[in-house]
Amino acid sequence: MSNQPSASGIKGVKPPGIHPIPDEVGKGLDSSYGYHLIDGKLPEHLLRVSKSSVNTFQFCEQQYFIKYILGVKEVENDNMRRGTNVHDAIEDFYNAVDLDYADKLRDKPSDLYTYFKGFIPSCSKEKEYKGVVTPSSPYKLGEHEHLERMMMIETNRFLSSDKENFLPVINEDEINAIVDIEVDGKVVMVHLTGIIDRAFMDANGNLHIHELKTGLWKHSDYKLESMRKEMAFYVYLLRKSKGHKFSGKTAAYWGWDHTKGDTQGKEIYRFIENVRTDAIQEVLRDLKSLIRMHLRYTGDNNGWMFPVKPNGFATTRLCEPWCAVKGFCPKYGRVLMPHDMKKELEA
Repeated sequence: MSNQPSASGIKGVKPPGIHPIPDEVGKGLDSSYGYHLIDGKLPEHLLRVSKSSVNTFQFCEQQYFIKYILGVKEVENDNMRRGTNVHDAIEDFYNAVDLDYADKLRDKPSDLYTYFKGFIPSCSKEKEYKGVVTPSSPYKLGEHEHLERMMMIETNRFLSSDKENFLPVINEDEINAIVDIEVDGKVVMVHLTGIIDRAFMDANGNLHIHELKTGLWKHSDYKLESMRKEMAFYVYLLRKSKGHKFSGKTAAYWGWDHTKGDTQGKEIYRFIENVRTDAIQEVLRDLKSLIRMHLRYTGDNNGWMFPVKPNGFATTRLCEPWCAVKGFCPKYGRVLMPHDMKKELEA
């Protein structure tokens, strides 16, 4: 990505809408990322919080304002598209695999791997969203390599476990929760939402939550902390949720798979550990910081209260080469800001 702001990665600007919360979670309630004071009062709808939104807020508060409050939408890039295709294929694999047949191949690992590989599709799924159909298209972003590596690790997992514990009990399921969070003496009702990639139940009845990533795992304390916080959000979400057969369940383990491998040369990187309560507490602190900002926000488009990243390492190594929405950021002169928004800022 160029260091100069460009509109090439921007799909458009659409302010956040108000979404109904599933009846089994909060009948008659709605939520939105656009949660702010109106004439000194809070709106009737709840603040909507996803894993991605709270992660973005912690990474850069101004980027959060641009993406989730202004509603600047990024164009789906190749990395996003590859990730979606791999996720879809793995989800369909678990729904279609015949465990009885696979069990007959336990003494023939290569045949079992060949059987699992047979579920790898050659093209993306056709999808429809709000009346817009995205047609199926042939894989051309390296999806096969990612899926073959995933099938190898799943072959090994099948061979080392009972077939009854092989399939996930959660498979790309949307989870929702309404929680009361106290911030500076004020209790705020918040809608948490997210899609858990997979969760498995082991032979001892312990729940394992897993995340699938198609990027390269980079060994660093920062990366490890970030992933732990992602998983902690899901653990907290499921424990507080309603409307799912595993709502209220507390996971014992979490982990993640990186199908591109790692920086040390592994073809696929899998990490599993016990759930860490310190990471869950970090997520709760992040949620409180996000809520505290929204309790002060008055709905203007200038986002003055959402700070930009200071100059230094983060700006030169992250903002300049990677941020697709920096053209809306005051650090870069807001050169892509729509004219009517600019007029409001200058008023």
